[in-house]
Amino acid sequence: MKTLTEYLKFHTKTHRAYVHITPQVEQIVSKSGVREGMVLVSAMHITAGIYVNDNESGLIEDIDKWLEHLAPIRKDYKHHETGEDNGDSHLKALLIHHEVIVPITAGKLDLGTWQRIFYAEFDGQRDKRVIVKVMGEELNELKEHAEHAKENPALAPVSVTMAILAVLVAVVSLLGHRAHTEEVVLQAKASDEWAHYQAKNIRKHTDEMYNDLTAVQPTTDAAKLATLRDKYTQESERYKGEMKELEDHAHEFEGEVKMERGRADRYDLAEVFLEVGLVITSITLLSGRRIFWLLGIALGAAGVVLAATGFLIH
Repeated sequence: MKTLTEYLKFHTKTHRAYVHITPQVEQIVSKSGVREGMVLVSAMHITAGIYVNDNESGLIEDIDKWLEHLAPIRKDYKHHETGEDNGDSHLKALLIHHEVIVPITAGKLDLGTWQRIFYAEFDGQRDKRVIVKVMGEELNELKEHAEHAKENPALAPVSVTMAILAVLVAVVSLLGHRAHTEEVVLQAKASDEWAHYQAKNIRKHTDEMYNDLTAVQPTTDAAKLATLRDKYTQESERYKGEMKELEDHAHEFEGEVKMERGRADRYDLAEVFLEVGLVITSITLLSGRRIFWLLGIALGAAGVVLAATGFLIH
């Protein structure tokens, strides 16, 4: 598993902005050298987001109007009671989400024909950052050392050991890559559940606020007011039930994330042992000393045992 982490910096001139960042992400992927894997692009702020869609000016304007319709700028957000004034920015970021995962195939972003990556800013005119993390496979084989075995038949077992270790490195690397991919996907699912939870929570608080207002609102139609209060109360209770379900799902995903992270850590450590074992074994071809071969076998065996324990994590 090879990784590369870099950061994109933004300071938009406007309060809201939609910035096309596909070229910057492509450059980072190219720099990483990863041929097969994925790239995570995540806004590091709670008033900004990342999304994938068409780079067409009319659509971008439609997206902006849609977000403003769903989360308009206004003064009566509960969040503003803390002294802030960007309640709408937080809600717009929830609707967009804060990250995307894009596959890498043959060293390039594997996007659809019209798909492009965008940074969405909802509280701009100040410094912001986006993390770009590339993850994938890169296996360097020690072919030159293997050639030495042809010149000295006594080193043939060493050459075979190196071949076996190289295969094991590839297998464990693939297992680690899959575990890391699953971890990121599950984390994204958990984040989505929490985003939905927060949206339901906002609606619940809004209904409760309207319910409180109707309690002190003078009226000449008490029956109609009572019906309205019942409506808000029922909606509030419905949101509570939906929030509990979303919370349970989010916790389930977070539990699976923890499990996959533990499994990925085992595979990564196993890969280290196997690669070190492979390198140390190769020293036998250069020095002719069998002690390095035996040490390489021992490290390789430790790596296999560690990898096997990854399957036991449930």
